[in-house]
Amino acid sequence: MNVASALIKQVLSLQDFETWSYVRKHYLPKEYHTIFSVIDKHCEAYHKLPSVEELKLSTRDTSTLDKIYAIETIEVDTDPYILLQYLKNEFTQREILTELDDYVENSISFEDAEESVQHLHDIILRVEDKVELEEPQESMQRISLFEDEEELGKYLRLGLNTQYDNQIQFSPKDLILVGGRRGAGKSLTCANIANSVYQDGKSALYFTIEMDSRSILQRLCSIATEVPQGRLRSKNLSVTEWERVAEWWAGRFQKGQDLLAEYKDHRKFDDFHKKLTTSCELNPTKQLDVIYDPSLTLGKIRTEVEMKVKSSMDIGVVIVDYINQVKGQMFPVEAVNTIGLNK
Repeated sequence: MNVASALIKQVLSLQDFETWSYVRKHYLPKEYHTIFSVIDKHCEAYHKLPSVEELKLSTRDTSTLDKIYAIETIEVDTDPYILLQYLKNEFTQREILTELDDYVENSISFEDAEESVQHLHDIILRVEDKVELEEPQESMQRISLFEDEEELGKYLRLGLNTQYDNQIQFSPKDLILVGGRRGAGKSLTCANIANSVYQDGKSALYFTIEMDSRSILQRLCSIATEVPQGRLRSKNLSVTEWERVAEWWAGRFQKGQDLLAEYKDHRKFDDFHKKLTTSCELNPTKQLDVIYDPSLTLGKIRTEVEMKVKSSMDIGVVIVDYINQVKGQMFPVEAVNTIGLNK
């Protein structure tokens, strides 16, 4: 007896439509693909699983029919969902070994360190693309009509204007796409969103392909302090504006307020900046984190997000500028909002 045969026998015997809905054709060995197709076609036509007898009547291929007769004789009492997990585990292990064999044979001898790490990230993404790792959450039997307070607390307002924020907020499962012509204000819009999330006490993770990290930080500083970006770039600020910029910059660091008090005595921003960046650590949970990478990949995005989450950073939003230049298919990041810019 193999797992695929046991799973099909139990699903049909118990008419377990819910478990069958999570079975994917590629989880099964190739010799079972025809049986899967026959069952799937029956479900589509009659909106129910076939019995073993109905499966026999629907099958014309002799070898497939022989396999169905063999499945019928199997004695098994294991829960179908547990069998599905065993089957999925087998498939995942085979896929990983196949991908690694291909990598070792074709790539490992000439790739540099960065390419090797990126290749491994790509392998993970391809395998995850084929395997559903999340437990089914939305069974019509178990689904709740309302979200709990913790989930409601994760909803995000964009901070673009009061009327819009009062009407629409976004959940951690949402992927927001911002489109427009070049120069229409897409990056500026996302900078405003990042600043709004930061002001609300959460971190914004900003991936940029064209503008470098300093340019994005200057734009964010300009929005937060209401100091024109041109004057900020040229360091042509009044005393009051320098103080607002210093307060904003100090807010990014632990114990930054202590050094801010010193700055207000000597008013030497360069000295204040140097001491702040060399003697203080960034706030671990609330941060404007800008990652500049002209060759940004999906694996890089995933790695950075997972690393920040593990470091206890409270991420409110992930911004990708521009999403259509990222190498690899975009994905919704669990537990954070994702905003992508379309060039």
